[in-house]
Amino acid sequence: MKQILVFIIFIIFSSELFAVDDQKHVFKFGLVSKSKLLSTFKDARDSLSTWIEEIGNKHSVILDVKFFPDTEVIYDKFKKNEIDMAVLPLPFYFKNKDELDLIGKNFWTLTFSENKYTQYYFISAKSNGYNNFSDIKNKVIAIKEYDEVSEIWLDKNSLMENKKTYSKLIKDLIGEEKESTIVLDVFFKKADFGIVTKKTWDVMVELNPAIGKSIEILKKSKQIHFPLIGLFHKDSEIEKVNIFFKLTTNMKKLYNSEEMLDLLKFDSIFGLDKKMLNPLEIYYKEYFNLKKKYE
Repeated sequence: MKQILVFIIFIIFSSELFAVDDQKHVFKFGLVSKSKLLSTFKDARDSLSTWIEEIGNKHSVILDVKFFPDTEVIYDKFKKNEIDMAVLPLPFYFKNKDELDLIGKNFWTLTFSENKYTQYYFISAKSNGYNNFSDIKNKVIAIKEYDEVSEIWLDKNSLMENKKTYSKLIKDLIGEEKESTIVLDVFFKKADFGIVTKKTWDVMVELNPAIGKSIEILKKSKQIHFPLIGLFHKDSEIEKVNIFFKLTTNMKKLYNSEEMLDLLKFDSIFGLDKKMLNPLEIYYKEYFNLKKKYE
C-alpha cells in the first residue's frame, strides 16, 4: 500500500475567542494528504510546524501538529465526529461519497497554480513514434511519486484503450519525487512515456525550448482535477468553519506565508461548490466501472 501522510492539527483557541467556563476550547482538524505532497512535507516538517505555531500566536491561537500514517484512522475519527475537518484523497472521497456527503459540509481544496484545476499531459519523445495509451505495452512510464490522481488517469486510459489495467501491460513504472525529473526522463530516454501537470510542462519548456522540440504531448486530461478534498463535519461549529476560511482566504498575507507556500508547492486554498465536483463524479464512476469490467 502506498504510503500516506496524515496529520492532525489540534487548534486550541484562547479564551479571548472561545471562552467556556475559563477552559480553552479544543478545535481538531484531521488532514490527509495523499503523498503528492509527501516528500515536500517530509523535508519541511519542522518548518511547517514552526510556521503554524507562529501563525497561531499572531491570531491568539495555540497550534500543535501531529503526524499519523493511515487514512482510515482519519475517516473513522471523522465519522465519529472526533475531528471537525478531514482532508482526503479524491479517489477515497468518491469511493465513500454517499456517506461523506451525509456527514460533511463546507468542501474545499487547494491548487498548485493560479488555475484552480489541475491538468495532466501524457508525453513521449517524438523520435519514439508513439501515438497514445495503446502503445504502453512493455514500456517504461514515469509519474509523480504517490500522485494517485495521475496514476488513475493513466489506468483509466489504459482500460479504455487496451481493456487492461496498465500494471498488467507496462515494463516498469518510475515514481519520481519531482515532476521536472519526469520530463528529463523522457528527454533522455530513461522513460518511454511520462505524465506531468500542465504547470510543470510549461515551466520546463520555457526554461529549455529544446524540450518542446523533442517531446510531444500525446494526450491532455480535461481540466477537472483537484489534488485532494477537504470537508468539515456537519456538526462543526460555524465559528470554526469561518475562522478556517478567513485565514486560508488570505494565506498570502499571513506571516512568512510566501516562503512557506513556495516550500510546500501549493498556491492557495479555496472553497468548493459541489457543482465543481460533478464532472469528477462522472469521471470516477466511469473509472470504477471500468475496473470492475476488466479486472
